[in-house]
Amino acid sequence: MIAINQRKHLLFLTLFVSVLFLAWLWYTLSGGSWHKVRMEPGTEIFAIQEKQIRRFVYEGSISTLTATRKNIADSDFQIDIKFNDGRLSDRCISGNTFKSVLSSFCSIRVKRAFQDKSAQRSYPIDLGSVVIEDFSKLSPATWKFKSTTTKSAVLAIDEMQSYEVDIGADSFDKLNSGCKNLAAQ
Repeated sequence: MIAINQRKHLLFLTLFVSVLFLAWLWYTLSGGSWHKVRMEPGTEIFAIQEKQIRRFVYEGSISTLTATRKNIADSDFQIDIKFNDGRLSDRCISGNTFKSVLSSFCSIRVKRAFQDKSAQRSYPIDLGSVVIEDFSKLSPATWKFKSTTTKSAVLAIDEMQSYEVDIGADSFDKLNSGCKNLAAQ
C-alpha cells in the first residue's frame, strides 16, 4: 500500500514538474510575456508634450545629437552634435526643422505591431536610438529604430515589442544633417 502511494506521489510530482517546464518553455519562446496587448493601427504607444522634454538624445551611425534645455519655460534647445566620421562637432540653438522632427517623436502611433522579433529582419537598416527625458523623475523613454531597405517604413523597438510606426525615415536624415539644417535661422 505504501509503495502504491509513493508511486502516485512520484507520478503527481513528475506531472507537476512537466507542466511547470512546459509553461516556462512557452513563456520563454513567446518573448517573455504571458500576455501581450494587441495594438490596433493608430494606437498611440508614446506621447509627451514637447514643452515637457528636458533632453532628447539621438545616437546613429553618422552622429550623436544631444538637445537639452534647462527649464520647462525655455522654448529652444541647445543642440550638440558629434559626428562619427571625424567632422568637427556642431553646436547651435534649435530652429524650426529640429522642432518639426522633435514633434514627430512626441506622439508615436502604431501602423502594425509585431509579437515576435522575427519582424526585425524585414527592417535591416539601423536608423539609431532615441532617448527622451522629461522634467519628471521618471525613467526616460528609450527606442531603437530600423527601416526597410527603401526607407518606406520605420520599425520602433522597445523592451517588449516591435512596432511599425508613423515616423518617417527622413526624420533621422534631418537629425544627421547637423546644425546647418537644425539651427534657428
